[in-house]
Amino acid sequence: MSVKTRSQKYDEKKSKSRIFNVSMATVSIHNDNNTGFAIRTVACFGMKNLYVIGAKPDRAIHNGLSGSTFDHVNIVHFENNNQFLTYCSDNNIQIISAELSDDSINLYDFSFDVSDDAPEIVIVIGNESFGVPAEIMLKSKPVFIPMNGCGVCLNTVVAGTAIVNEYFRQLHTKQP
Repeated sequence: MSVKTRSQKYDEKKSKSRIFNVSMATVSIHNDNNTGFAIRTVACFGMKNLYVIGAKPDRAIHNGLSGSTFDHVNIVHFENNNQFLTYCSDNNIQIISAELSDDSINLYDFSFDVSDDAPEIVIVIGNESFGVPAEIMLKSKPVFIPMNGCGVCLNTVVAGTAIVNEYFRQLHTKQP
């Protein structure tokens, strides 16, 4: 009985997996664990890209923190918010931001465009302390996750993953 490494298992599964027209973007994430979790979320859900604004992930640090999925994710790096916004505009990418604000829409009332010809969607998660920057918020559709417990906010990657999960729930329940 041969034992496969995690990387071998990923390579085998990747040949049968799908990539969907949805991506995640991180903005100035400072906690290496959060970056690793974002990479893993993109890999596990079959997302198109991980857009990273700010510090570029380091494979030596983030591969282990991502459950060894680093090499299975297309990471696109941007130096700053304006570079990211220009890229999204030039490529007709719809921006959805995970943010608690007066303008945010309840995630359960938000309808993602999951049609076959929908533009790419990017779900933006902000810095652990400051959230999504104003210049990105102005170009995005902000959503919030209703929380019935005593906590006031989720970890940024947990929030992003919850929004990603809702996107895929809507995609898989759309009427043919």
